[in-house]
Amino acid sequence: QPKVRVFLPLEGKEKKGEFKKAIINGKETTIIVGAYKNVTLNGYKTTIPKGVPFEVALQVAEELGQSQVATAEAGSQFLLDRNENVQKALS
Repeated sequence: QPKVRVFLPLEGKEKKGEFKKAIINGKETTIIVGAYKNVTLNGYKTTIPKGVPFEVALQVAEELGQSQVATAEAGSQFLLDRNENVQKALS
């Protein structure tokens, strides 16, 4: 599957996510330090660090985009400028 580069912005006081090598119980493993987002698609989990460009499969990027749209739409009914009546009342 083709890959694309995505960028997930940091929120609040989050620190940049990064992968680091560590030795735990005598075995080398990869750990993530800082902020990240997990995306599970078809049973496969992808961990995406926040605050840095990161390459993911196109399908994972599309899922992230749909998630962002859903989040934005879910909060739109609570915006101060959600309709004309509210805008007039605040003017």
